Amino acid sequence: MIEASVAGGTVTVEQDRFEVAKGADVVIRVTDDVEEPIHLHGYDIETDAAPGQPAEIAFTADVPGVFEVELEDSGTLLFEIEVK
Repeated sequence: MIEASVAGGTVTVEQDRFEVAKGADVVIRVTDDVEEPIHLHGYDIETDAAPGQPAEIAFTADVPGVFEVELEDSGTLLFEIEVK
């Protein structure tokens, strides 16, 4: 599981880019102190985070490349996922 949190506009995440193997099942969990969509680019998956309601995106990493995960409304980059 890849986790990130956002509070007061500041992103806290273990690293800026996570490498995953092609074919791996991946779960992303984002907590945010404001209501905002979380978007996984390239896979075009979006879900909403809200205070007290973390967003989760689960997907199979079947497309190789580097993909951004961002707060959609503010355009804030959370991290990247590199599928190899």
